Amino acid sequence: MIHQPELGKTLRAIAKGGRDAFTPARSQPTWSRPWQSIGGLHTLEDFAAHATETTSPISAPSTRATNVWQCPPPNGPGITMLVMLNILSRFDLTKFPALSVERFISKPKRRGSPT
Repeated sequence: MIHQPELGKTLRAIAKGGRDAFTPARSQPTWSRPWQSIGGLHTLEDFAAHATETTSPISAPSTRATNVWQCPPPNGPGITMLVMLNILSRFDLTKFPALSVERFISKPKRRGSPT
């Protein structure tokens, strides 16, 4: 069991007071002090100056019925996941039992052969 009393306290404050309960003056000291106590360089000014950048998700064309969307670089490893899924889409993995070794490790019959 995970016990996170500070997170619980923060979430209760947000539930009660909305986003205004999560103001920099109230929350930043709890973020910066622990880092500073072990030699970190985070300051209240760093958190106050932060601006979140949003990005549009990326996907790759799929021959399957499901589209997969991922966070683009530099926010996450989404491009790697999409490349792996595109490589795997060349193999018919449905011919193997769901939890079989072959389903997880598919080896082409000959070099360059997708099946």
